[in-house]
Amino acid sequence: QAKIIRQLADKGPCVMIGRCADYVLQGRDDVTRVFVHATADFCLQEAMKVDSLPEREVKKKIAEVDAYRAAYYKRYTGQEWMDARNYDLSLNSSVLGFDGTVEAIVAYLAVRDQFSK
Repeated sequence: QAKIIRQLADKGPCVMIGRCADYVLQGRDDVTRVFVHATADFCLQEAMKVDSLPEREVKKKIAEVDAYRAAYYKRYTGQEWMDARNYDLSLNSSVLGFDGTVEAIVAYLAVRDQFSK
């Protein structure tokens, strides 16, 4: 996976979600590492829109997925998945909404590019 992540990054602009891409691509000037998080209530609300399971089961599923993500990240990077120091930008999508989160990322990239010239 790391080899493919590097190959894709070398080809040009792209968005990678997960797979420790932030860690695999660390040290590159052309990478912005973003962590998007949300409140438990917001995650549950959004998950209930796409999953027809009872609320209790959706909560359990969310907890299992988050635990898997944290363990995966720790295993392959030796770091904590939710540690803000691993990222350039951390955004709360339950405050910004999905469109606002995208707008915040685009705005960050514009400012970053302005100061890197």
